[in-house]
Amino acid sequence: MASQSLYRKWRSQTFNDLVGQEPIVETLKNALKSGNLRHAYLFTGPRGTGKTSTARLLAKTVNCENPRDGEPCNECLQCREITAGNSLNVVEIDAASNRGIDNIRELRERVMVPPASGKFKVYVLDEAHMLTTEAFNALLKTLEEPPPYAIFVLATTDVHKMLPTVISRCQRFDFKRITTRQIVSHLNFVAEEEGVKLERSAAELIARAAAGGMRDALSLLDQAIAYAGNEVALSQVQSMLGVADPRAIVKFISFIADLDGSGVLHLIHELSEAGADLRQVNAQVMEYWRALMLTGAGADAAEILDLTEDEMREVRQLAGRFTLDELTECARIFAQNELMQKNQGTPQLGLELAALACIEEHRNPQTRQAAANAAAQQMARPSATVATPPVQPSQLQPMRPAITPPVATPKVEPPVGTQPPSAPAAPTNATAQQGRPTLTVQQVARAWDNVRKRTKQKSKSGLLAAYLANFSVAGIEGTAEQPVVVIQTEKPNHLKYVRDEQRYKDLEWALQMEFNLPSCQVRLVFADASQAQAMAEPPVYSTGAASTLAPQPSAYREPPSASTGSSLPPVASQATEPLPRVEERVPMLSQNEPPRDLYASPSSAPDARKNVVRENRQSTESVPKESLEQKVRHDPVVQEVIRTFTAKIVDIHPK
Repeated sequence: MASQSLYRKWRSQTFNDLVGQEPIVETLKNALKSGNLRHAYLFTGPRGTGKTSTARLLAKTVNCENPRDGEPCNECLQCREITAGNSLNVVEIDAASNRGIDNIRELRERVMVPPASGKFKVYVLDEAHMLTTEAFNALLKTLEEPPPYAIFVLATTDVHKMLPTVISRCQRFDFKRITTRQIVSHLNFVAEEEGVKLERSAAELIARAAAGGMRDALSLLDQAIAYAGNEVALSQVQSMLGVADPRAIVKFISFIADLDGSGVLHLIHELSEAGADLRQVNAQVMEYWRALMLTGAGADAAEILDLTEDEMREVRQLAGRFTLDELTECARIFAQNELMQKNQGTPQLGLELAALACIEEHRNPQTRQAAANAAAQQMARPSATVATPPVQPSQLQPMRPAITPPVATPKVEPPVGTQPPSAPAAPTNATAQQGRPTLTVQQVARAWDNVRKRTKQKSKSGLLAAYLANFSVAGIEGTAEQPVVVIQTEKPNHLKYVRDEQRYKDLEWALQMEFNLPSCQVRLVFADASQAQAMAEPPVYSTGAASTLAPQPSAYREPPSASTGSSLPPVASQATEPLPRVEERVPMLSQNEPPRDLYASPSSAPDARKNVVRENRQSTESVPKESLEQKVRHDPVVQEVIRTFTAKIVDIHPK
């Protein structure tokens, strides 16, 4: 004789036996005690949460000859017949296979026949959302005004597929997922009644695998008993389900926290060799990232995910090693990987790629944070003894010697109409709020990758984003209303590319979009003093930043022309002059007129400019094409473009 499955053997026979649906049980029991019944009910919720069992209990109670406090007696003829499943007063219809209009017409004819015994006929339509629209429309009138002895119970897992006209005619009850602790308690009770020794950890693993469904949990327990016998251990359940040891999942996350790519790849290989289902492992890792994300966001993960105190201790320890942005991104990576693995032939590759992507996500903020800390240490050093006005703050004084010649520090005059302070004093709150940028180096450093991606919306080629990968955030200048982001690089050709054709404006737009700023400018500097002197270029400002920043002394000087006899003005007089626009300072950005010497005297500037242009033209025209081609092929910018786009030089046209 075949044995009965556990979920059928232990189906709830009273309302008190239902687990995890206390509000619904209380409502139905009160209605049954008072006789205030409805003609149509809608039971909706996840699978295995007790919808069909509740419908049978409702049918049993309304037909019971001796109900007790809203509960069936389970002793009368009606109760015994309904329990055995051979009662004519309970009609269960599988709407998934009887979904057409002809089936509903047949049902309407059967509804008109009163019960031969008992008080009510209860019609249970399981998976009611599978009925066609025509079938629903045929049922509407009967569902709204059935005979006084007929009660309809519609059970569904997808209530959003039901017609609103049907829902409005029913009293709705939403069944919730059963908590892990409630499932574990019921599994231990069933195992004890069946004479099975079930480990607590094995019961918890079965409960989590059931995902809130009691029927699934009892089916898994039945399978575990068939696999392991009367003593069910955690290792046996893991082998049966193909899941990894929870300690292996913690080790998996720890490898990512340690940036150990080799360790996590070998762990994935070991899990695969041990027979673990890697798709299930991916789901476990994703759920653990979720626990870390909830903890990092300040939520109570123990209550949301039913975690024990020992598990929460490990979760808190690992969550402290990541930022919230990293946790959300890693959880998103594994969630997307779970969707991709459904159609992926090699789940091991998907798991490896997801793990390495999380390591890179964790590594980049650390690199950016180290650069930000170094910049913060430089800004903490004393840079000047004279207090400067709040409208001209500078957070990068220690970096200026990299682009400033060794001359005496110019005296910064206060704005007209103000009195210079006798001693440095701390600014007031209003002054600090007005003068200091609210944007920080750490914020820009953390979001630098997103800023680079945003530039692709303006620069369709994506080359600007590739060049910006070699820049780092050095500091923040300007004011709260108009911050200036200072970025630096060690490669002169990269700075030249971003500066040319005003490509930095795309970067300024990306910064405004990323941080929701009304205005933002960029200043480009070199990270190495020797390179700055070799380039003989001034610090590069965007057009908008030039009007808000304090004047910067520059190492850039054109040699005086012998014919004009121009000489350099004193440095102190230059320090108080307003900073020129970038089109005036950088010759490459001005295409309508030749470059001019910004530091020569006004009388000699035109002649010097003409001489420079004439010399450039003569030198360009005199260079042979072979030498020009050699020079172009060795140009670092050209080499960078060839490497990035796998391009080649077809022809060269000198200007």
